[in-house]
Amino acid sequence: MKPCDLFCSVLILFHCRCCLYSFSGGGFQAVAAADGFKAHGITPVKVLAGSAPLKLRSWTPMGFIRSLLVDENSGPFDALNVALGTVSYSNTRPGAPNYNSGQSFLKPERVDKLLAMFQDLDAPSAALDPAGWFSYVGTNYPENFVDSFFFPDNFTAFYLDALAKNDTDPCLNNPNLDSLGMDKICETLDENDLTNVVLEADYPIDLCHSKTDFLITIENVPDRSALKFELDGVDHSGATFICNAKLFGSNDIEKPTLRTTKAPKAPKATKKAKKQKKSA
Repeated sequence: MKPCDLFCSVLILFHCRCCLYSFSGGGFQAVAAADGFKAHGITPVKVLAGSAPLKLRSWTPMGFIRSLLVDENSGPFDALNVALGTVSYSNTRPGAPNYNSGQSFLKPERVDKLLAMFQDLDAPSAALDPAGWFSYVGTNYPENFVDSFFFPDNFTAFYLDALAKNDTDPCLNNPNLDSLGMDKICETLDENDLTNVVLEADYPIDLCHSKTDFLITIENVPDRSALKFELDGVDHSGATFICNAKLFGSNDIEKPTLRTTKAPKAPKATKKAKKQKKSA
């Protein structure tokens, strides 16, 4: 069977085999879902992920901070993309280790306002009408634009210090997490980090990432040997279309087998069976 012979939902229902693909946060979900499916007896055939924030414990936040604060390479949407992608790791999500702990991936006072803005169904489409969207949310949610950075000060300082010290995994290496107010945050991020999932997968994972993606930096790739396509000169948004084309173009999609001959006719009733039917 070829890597992606049918859509995932069909494979799950009929063959217990699955091929998953998505980009950015969706790429993270594709890798996580494939790992979760194995626990339910569903075999991942292949996973394709573009520009995915796989090193959630380390290089995902460090890449955000380096891009937005250190190198200032961010685009107009990047700060809001960070907020959108990380609001689920605020301390308001039941079940997360940092729930109600006072430790949040985002500034706690911003969470409700950001959620309201992202869930506003009256807003124009950010993809189809970015100028209209910015105008709408700027008018209706001005408090979200007081500054463009949403991380708490201690969180920012923690990862800035790691960048300065070339510490590539401070949640594991820093012994002072409790006193820094980062112990529960790090536990939550570690629980959702996909580094080991990629490194230990017994099914193929093809990754596509741009070296010039300043939002989800290329350091998010846990294993460069899994990096099937390394792009250059395109940002996070631009990589979407190129990764889609390259990842899908490099994998065969097998058509379902169709009957090429006429279906056999039902057998005719014998004369004896016809007589029995008439007599009945």
